Amino acid sequence: KLIALQVDPKRPYAREALSELIGTLRGRIGALIVPSAKSARDIRAADGLLTEIEREQGLEVGTIKLGAVIKEPEVVEKETYPIASASRRLRWLILDIPEQPKEAPDDPATKGYNYYRSAFIAATSLADVDAIDGISYTSNLESETTLAANWGFHGKVGKANQIARINTMMNPQ
Repeated sequence: KLIALQVDPKRPYAREALSELIGTLRGRIGALIVPSAKSARDIRAADGLLTEIEREQGLEVGTIKLGAVIKEPEVVEKETYPIASASRRLRWLILDIPEQPKEAPDDPATKGYNYYRSAFIAATSLADVDAIDGISYTSNLESETTLAANWGFHGKVGKANQIARINTMMNPQ
């Protein structure tokens, strides 16, 4: 198990709060998740912040891993690979865009559910970063978890009461 803090490094006092938490929970915090990455600059800034804090705290640089959430379709399309390759400490990208319609079989130009997920998987695979699918509505959990597993996602975000089912579907016996 890994404890990850979700902190926006751009918020006022984020550095101070993060430094205090890492110091207080020394050795227990394993990762920082950037809640809404829009560019490689966001990841490089978080990496730099973690490097400063690790040096301050006497930790080896790179001890704390990095993850990020992508929340906008435009970012998936244009920035996923630059984000995924912006830092050696980046381990996970989480796809959490608003629900997209499924593409119509007779309209190959439509950009929807399959388009954004395949673009995300391609970019994260190329950068050797684990792709995590975002949370699904309960009514879509089964089908979207199956699709995430088939697409090659490494994991899926879920609610506490969904974890057992997601684990079974993502890691069949």
